[in-house]
Amino acid sequence: MNSHDKTTNLDYLIGLSKGNSKFVEEMIEIFLTENPKEIRSLEESIRNEDFVLIKTSAHKMKSTIPFVGLDIIIGEDLSEIEKLSLEKRDINRIITLLKKIKEVCIKATQELQSF
Repeated sequence: MNSHDKTTNLDYLIGLSKGNSKFVEEMIEIFLTENPKEIRSLEESIRNEDFVLIKTSAHKMKSTIPFVGLDIIIGEDLSEIEKLSLEKRDINRIITLLKKIKEVCIKATQELQSF
């Protein structure tokens, strides 16, 4: 698999770590633990059409995805979810965006588990 096929990009994290591979491993571990919880929280809030919680969940996820380079792929989708939930509208669009976000996160998790 060449780097163009990868979902994740650890350049930011490696730069942040200043060569500390233990730090990189710990951050990946945190992502692998937290991201599935964040996805579940987002899914549940969407299922309940709880717009306040949808916005909170999307915002929280936006702060963790840059560490593994996912902000480039799904950052705007999460921003759109935040905007729609703030306006309390278009739950179907939010559901569509969630599907993409979830697919990207699953692929990222698979890549990072073999890191």
